[in-house]
Amino acid sequence: MAGGDEYEIETTLCMIHTVHVFQIPPRSSSGGHRANDWTREVWDGKLKIVQKGSNATVYLLDKHNGNEFAQAPVVDGAVEKCVDSSRYFVLRCVNQKDKNQRAFIGLAFNERNDAFE
Repeated sequence: MAGGDEYEIETTLCMIHTVHVFQIPPRSSSGGHRANDWTREVWDGKLKIVQKGSNATVYLLDKHNGNEFAQAPVVDGAVEKCVDSSRYFVLRCVNQKDKNQRAFIGLAFNERNDAFE
């Protein structure tokens, strides 16, 4: 490559057209989060997983205009299964302006097959 420029290929690994985001209560036990406790849906839209180089990121995007709602780098501990459902997960989102600021949100898929992607 000319002048030492390096390029990283960005690949969309997965696109799910409908997901739901919930405000989640604090974990009630050491057993894990329970989807049955989630009562407040705060958003719905698309989920896109993108790999760039050796890094992958989950993006939650507005289903009408594609604006970013949240993102979660895929690292250890970024995704946690709920103990009572195969379609519900806890996602650790990171503020890109302040990497120390994190939020845990509930993520639900309409279809079980989508959750396995």
